[in-house]
Amino acid sequence: MTLSFVATSAQPDLVPQVVDWLRAEFRHAGSPSREQQIATMLAQPDQSEETFVLLDDNVPVGTASLVNNDLSSRPDLTPWLAGVLVLPPFRGKGYSAPLVRRG
Repeated sequence: MTLSFVATSAQPDLVPQVVDWLRAEFRHAGSPSREQQIATMLAQPDQSEETFVLLDDNVPVGTASLVNNDLSSRPDLTPWLAGVLVLPPFRGKGYSAPLVRRG
């Protein structure tokens, strides 16, 4: 097991896949379209925001993001760890802890 992280800002080709993972797990009524989510992630509205992909031997196994504001009623709480996701085939193998630590 060789774990590494890549930021989507450094490897933007991962963005559509990450958006698909997040939409499959967390999408709800009123969510932005896939295209809007991809554009938002690629736009990097603030340098302090970033999405990371956890790789195990160069195989993507999960993702986590740091965002400035995830709850409009509490702008004082920042940054937020958001979208922590371990892909289903890799769950139960200890990948969430490195994602949370990196985030």
